[in-house]
Amino acid sequence: MKFDPVEQAILDWFSKNCGSAELGALLAAANPGSREVTPIGFFTEIIVSGMSASAGENIAYSGCCLVAPELEIYADCILHTVSDFPCSLEVYAIGDGHPLSVSSFEVRDINVNIVDDRDL
Repeated sequence: MKFDPVEQAILDWFSKNCGSAELGALLAAANPGSREVTPIGFFTEIIVSGMSASAGENIAYSGCCLVAPELEIYADCILHTVSDFPCSLEVYAIGDGHPLSVSSFEVRDINVNIVDDRDL
């Protein structure tokens, strides 16, 4: 099974922007596990073969959003890790729309004004 194109684009963004080459390499080797779809978004389990996260420090990485014509504003994207291993991706719409029902999209830095692309 492969990641949905939306999931893959978001994971690619985190791979390049999370500041950790090790985490980026783990994301490149990852596969999707279960996916829970909610009314406003989804949670996707991230599996890296041969590795498992044990109890440890939980870190939630943010910094990007999904922009698409079908989303009223955008969808926030959060990568959850445990002990430096990716464990899940959380994506949810801010406003109307659903991130899994977009026809075209772009993953952007969250510190960019979504309306006119000016740095905040």
